[in-house]
Amino acid sequence: MPRSLYLLLGANLILLLGALRHNLYWGTGEVMGLHLPHLLGIAEGVCLLVYALVGGAAFARTVRGTELLTVRQVMLGGVLLAIVAMVVPPFLSTDVYDNLARGRVEAVHGLNPYVAAPAEFPEDDFTRAAQWTGFGNPYGPLFTVVQTAVCFLSLDRVWLGVAVFKLLFAACHILTGWFLFQAARRVRPEFAGTALLLYLWNPWILLETVGHAHNDALTAVGLAGMMWALTARKMALATVAFGLAVLAKHGVGPLGPLLLALAWRQRQLKQFVGGVAIIAVLTAWFVYHYFLEPGAIEALLAQAEHQRTSLQFLVASLLGIEDGRALTLAGIGGVILYLAYLAPRTRTPDDFALHGAKLMMLFILVAMPMFSPWYHLWWLPLLITLPASARAVSWLAVLGSASYLVFATTRSLGFDHQVWQWAVGLVPVAVLVLACRVTAETRLTTAVAEVPTRTSSSSSDGMETPP
Repeated sequence: MPRSLYLLLGANLILLLGALRHNLYWGTGEVMGLHLPHLLGIAEGVCLLVYALVGGAAFARTVRGTELLTVRQVMLGGVLLAIVAMVVPPFLSTDVYDNLARGRVEAVHGLNPYVAAPAEFPEDDFTRAAQWTGFGNPYGPLFTVVQTAVCFLSLDRVWLGVAVFKLLFAACHILTGWFLFQAARRVRPEFAGTALLLYLWNPWILLETVGHAHNDALTAVGLAGMMWALTARKMALATVAFGLAVLAKHGVGPLGPLLLALAWRQRQLKQFVGGVAIIAVLTAWFVYHYFLEPGAIEALLAQAEHQRTSLQFLVASLLGIEDGRALTLAGIGGVILYLAYLAPRTRTPDDFALHGAKLMMLFILVAMPMFSPWYHLWWLPLLITLPASARAVSWLAVLGSASYLVFATTRSLGFDHQVWQWAVGLVPVAVLVLACRVTAETRLTTAVAEVPTRTSSSSSDGMETPP
């Protein structure tokens, strides 16, 4: 294994120190006239910064030398990093506790989580552990079923629920990487190992999907499965995978028209319609189960009312505008126009991957409320299938984690945190993604290349395709 893997493992141990400090000890009093909680906050921020810089640098170095690794080494390293990331308790986000509290509404209390909020059960230990308990579930019904199932398995123990979520999303993390490897292996075998490493070893992705157990891991699996199916010319399966991603988290919905445009260009409209029909049946069941009660749809859309850490909120604050929804509508209008521009230019899976990543990036930049670093997981499986992704993904490995620095140090979600997170975690990544291009040498045609039966006679790991 390369030395960079040990650096990545060491960076996780440093991050663990910061997480333990946050979860177990806040401190009181003063040290040499300085407020101890303030000093400990700085120490927590330093741990995060070390993780971002050391882990990010080691990751970037490995990306540049992926050809020296076998696929088995990349997979084993990814599994090992996921196991270590599972040990780090959540400390930069409470989402996993909020999701458990909402899951209890259906699993234990027998109510509709889109209508009943966890705050209605203040004596529940899961409600006490959560932070955002005053509103119903804002996520898609597929994830609602998952969080309910996790709560059935948690045996009334919060720590076990967190562990089950971490294990589930660690598996999603590995499966996403494998889908991306298979997608790249089918059309550009020389990039397949790099695609696998770009996802599995990325310290920021590990922090979000495994460390903090964000439900975006489910959406990422769907989009990665979609990309694999597209490279295999299985449009019906790709459509189903995309539909499942939408049902997990509906923020990826803007990709739908691009997928339709690709199906039309590839003469696969019949398969596309078949996939839509399957998702429509599943959606109908979800509607019957969750959304016929008054107030359920409102809960699903309520998150759009939150505007913090977004371009429209920052502009409204600078201009002294109390209501930034008009700016959000303007941003949505810009995204629709960009979609209209991209759709007729989406002819191949490469076009779809690049245009889809850019569309989602613009959507988050100008129209998506409540930007947080893990929102990048929505579109990242699209970009990682392209060689042009390596630079943006390498920078995201550092910037995604570093964007939490103000929050980790001060434990404040105030304006300073919002500006820092937006400026560090979003703007540079947006610039890199929107500047990506697919060269003529790497562009896919409508004819997908056959997978070679053997590409390396020197592979010692028993796999047919080297990185």
